[in-house]
Amino acid sequence: MHDGPLVRLARLCHRRRRRVLLLWIVGAAAVMVVGFGYSAPADNAFGGGGSESARAQDLIKEHFPQQNGDTLTLAIHADQGVASVRPRVDRVIGELSHGPHVTSVSSPYRVPAQVSPDGLTAFAPIQLDRISAEMPADGVKKMIAQARDASGDGLTLALGGDAVVDVETPGGGPTEGIGLLAAVIVLLIAFGSLLAMGLPIVTAVFGIGTGLAGISLLGHVLPAPSFSPIVAGLIGLGVGVDYALFIVTRYREALDGGDDPEAATATAVATAGRSVVFAGTTVVVALLGLLVMRQRLLSAVAVAASLTVLMSMIAAVTLLPALLGFAGRRIDRFRVPALTRRSGRRPLSERWAAVIQRRPA
Repeated sequence: MHDGPLVRLARLCHRRRRRVLLLWIVGAAAVMVVGFGYSAPADNAFGGGGSESARAQDLIKEHFPQQNGDTLTLAIHADQGVASVRPRVDRVIGELSHGPHVTSVSSPYRVPAQVSPDGLTAFAPIQLDRISAEMPADGVKKMIAQARDASGDGLTLALGGDAVVDVETPGGGPTEGIGLLAAVIVLLIAFGSLLAMGLPIVTAVFGIGTGLAGISLLGHVLPAPSFSPIVAGLIGLGVGVDYALFIVTRYREALDGGDDPEAATATAVATAGRSVVFAGTTVVVALLGLLVMRQRLLSAVAVAASLTVLMSMIAAVTLLPALLGFAGRRIDRFRVPALTRRSGRRPLSERWAAVIQRRPA
């Protein structure tokens, strides 16, 4: 087998695995500390170029600046009818009208259309002078508390809107965790070994972590919307696990064919590794193709996702060979009994690996 640059890199990482792992740990920690510690604020204000919606937004901003922001909604429900609790509702509306960046609150007692036909439910729109993502969290929490504290004795008040959702939703959400759990289950079925399953997960986590930290720093040059890390993280998780899966599967096959761990690593990178580099480069180029549309929203998301994919690809061809060096021939340690060979049949993990290997790179 001809040792090209990629194979020589894999051999070097395998032989110097302790240094490579240490460099990755120190480098990733440093990048994440700096990236998340000095991250740029999210930019959710997008003009949309020269579209009709952009021109409409510019007109509103120029002539009606007080209507330029988002809207919250105060939901009102009274067991005896909203008319019976008007003094209490008016008091809450007055408090909310003095909230941060609130320009007006439309009382349902002045607009009959805001009261339900049965008179039990009503709503009061709250106009803001900025978008929800730019609202101060403390101010929104105070408004939520004002509505909650005024409830009781047959009156229910609740505040809704994007700003409220942003405040009440935990950072990150469960999406990434669900995706990671799904990847763990699939890899465990494919390999039947906890150690073999863990290597792609660890590799993907390193790639995603450094990529997301890089996105935070890159925001100082190219401001990105608040959802960019979520999109980039999920794309990075998918490609990171997939790329490492190819290499680990090929490594196990090379070991079964009689290669020693270093030769098996070189074989895996020479075959699956080349496919990983080609596939990763294609994904990066495809994502960056969105730059030609010259839309800030798409450009920022494309660069963020491309950076995460790039870091996942680099981790697959540098960090993973080092981890394979630590695993050696013990790659199949900690096997799951339900997925190992029984009654003379091929184990489920091998059957899954065969299906995966037949997939086009």
